[in-house]
Amino acid sequence: MAANRISALEKYALERNAACYTLFVLLMLVPVVRFLTRPLKMFGAAMVGWVMFVAAYDLTAFYFRNLFQVLRTPFQALIEGAVVYGIFAVGSWVCRMLVQAGRQPIATAPQSCAGGSSLQPMKLCRIQPLEFASKHPGQTPAEAYQSSHAGVVEGSIVREVSGEIWGERQPTGRQWPVTAVRFIPPSWPSKIICMAKNYMDHAAE
Repeated sequence: MAANRISALEKYALERNAACYTLFVLLMLVPVVRFLTRPLKMFGAAMVGWVMFVAAYDLTAFYFRNLFQVLRTPFQALIEGAVVYGIFAVGSWVCRMLVQAGRQPIATAPQSCAGGSSLQPMKLCRIQPLEFASKHPGQTPAEAYQSSHAGVVEGSIVREVSGEIWGERQPTGRQWPVTAVRFIPPSWPSKIICMAKNYMDHAAE
């Protein structure tokens, strides 16, 4: 505004306005840069400075009578500044959360059995205790499956569960070290169907 009152600067109006706008923006960014990683302090410090600016802007109306009609009212200027600084503060907070999340390992959520016990991480299996296997040598795979137990591997321990291994399960309270059991296939299909459409003779059969 002071520059506009100096007629000698009129021929440099474009450069003058660009310099004034640049200086104004740089002053606005001071609290943003100063508290870049602390959004609350950024917003608080920025609003203190902005309120002081709006108060000075309001006082200039005593000299420039039509200032508010040409530009904006002090209230509008206050709201605009609050919105701009609010966006900066929220952006700083979001970026900070993203950086912190990137530095933290992704934790595996515990999975719960029907009985309410927490099993993490969940590794379902079917096992046969070696003590039982040694007493029944020569079992076929089907016989071994029929005498097997459903379990959940937790570190170096296998905990037995009752019920359907692929459905609802209840912990039985029995457990074995992984070195004391034999792992067997988790399921025993009654039939296996194979399709060979790439061989026309087989498909015809």
